[in-house]
Amino acid sequence: MNILGIIVSHILSFHQHIAVLITKSARSFYALKTILTNGLNNNALCDVTRATLVSQFLYASPAWWGYLKADERNRLQSIIVKAKRYGYLPRSFSTLDELREDSDNKLFFSARYNPKHVFRRLLP
Repeated sequence: MNILGIIVSHILSFHQHIAVLITKSARSFYALKTILTNGLNNNALCDVTRATLVSQFLYASPAWWGYLKADERNRLQSIIVKAKRYGYLPRSFSTLDELREDSDNKLFFSARYNPKHVFRRLLP
């Protein structure tokens, strides 16, 4: 079942979702290579990579990240490592675990301190 772009199996497995993300990342690498050969500078290339490749990995991650197996997480992280190696991201770029944790913290902070946040009523 596809729920807002997240593919969920009947046993709450996200294996198909990860497979789709990996396929999309291969397409993104081709597009990034094309953009790089046409002369985009490194800072702009990093911004494009974050907006396309990294954002796909973090989209709705609080809902599905905890269900991933270690090998699935490693497959996603290896794509980030590959992007660093190709020069699409800076060497100092964070790991997916760090990015996801930062995203979760921002969501919790927003829900906790914004009285109009939709999740506010779910907190004690």
